[in-house]
Amino acid sequence: MRVTAPAALRESGYRMTWHSVELSSEQLASNEHEQIQQLFEQFFINTEAPTDVAMFSADHGDNKILYFSPGTSEIVIRAARARPSSRPPLDATLCVGHREALYRLTKASDDP
Repeated sequence: MRVTAPAALRESGYRMTWHSVELSSEQLASNEHEQIQQLFEQFFINTEAPTDVAMFSADHGDNKILYFSPGTSEIVIRAARARPSSRPPLDATLCVGHREALYRLTKASDDP
């Protein structure tokens, strides 16, 4: 079964763009990733855990890339200084969100 964003959402300009931010080893040492995750968790909880919202991480050498699903608030995106990006790799780690989020969200972002 293929999961798609409802046509009404796509027509209304609903953002289907993934965002990411790459954190250096220095930023990781200063726990910046934990601060971003706490902000994301607060957003996730305050919005009643929507199924189109998730945060993932993937190692990139000594750095870590944090990925934000298309349903993530623009406020969180700006606070994390994230930029539009490709979706996370399928072996990315789910930091915040529903367990099946990566599979479901990557399939939804494949839709036209």
